[in-house]
Amino acid sequence: MQQEGNKTVVQQNGKPADSVVKLEVIMPVAVAINVSRTVGWFTSQYPVVLDMSYTDDLAYQIKRVKEDLRHIPNKGIGYGLLRYLAADEHKAGLTFSFKPEISFNYLGQFDSEVQTDLLSPSVYDMGAQTSPESEALYALSLSGMVRGERLVVSCAYNKKQYLRATIDQLMDRFHHHLLVLIQHCTAKTDRDFTPSDFTASELQLEEVGDIFDMLAEKFG
Repeated sequence: MQQEGNKTVVQQNGKPADSVVKLEVIMPVAVAINVSRTVGWFTSQYPVVLDMSYTDDLAYQIKRVKEDLRHIPNKGIGYGLLRYLAADEHKAGLTFSFKPEISFNYLGQFDSEVQTDLLSPSVYDMGAQTSPESEALYALSLSGMVRGERLVVSCAYNKKQYLRATIDQLMDRFHHHLLVLIQHCTAKTDRDFTPSDFTASELQLEEVGDIFDMLAEKFG
């Protein structure tokens, strides 16, 4: 991991590369399955390759990530089904070689779901959720949730691999870039569209931009 100017760049083998991130999302359960005795929720975990080659163009980068995520079928649930549950003949030629170093899990917004007259989310730390002897699957594990109308993000890391000062610096950069994204989006007066906003999903991102440029030229 390397600080480059005002950007946090994830590197592989010493060279800037696409970032491989493991995403975790909450999944609905098929109605045919009886989960009445189940406590908790089901999630889908899958690796995502994010193209970081346009980091100098913030507007394009936001649209590119949006399109990449929207093109993942069924929020990635097929990855785990294929890798862990499918018969070997259905996995011929597949290696599942992606090994994300960063995990990101957005837990959701808890204010409206949990808040009642009698109950509300605790402000106290719940303590360790896993054994300190357990093996970390990722170099960094980020979790986020909206609580008390605020986005709360935590970062789990290996203390033998990273100094606390390094993680503090990383989270400061995360906070800075998040504010930059928010300021960019809230400052816009016109809505930007991307291919996934339309039924003509075969359009490329650049083509949609060209179409709207031509319309603006013609109709002002």
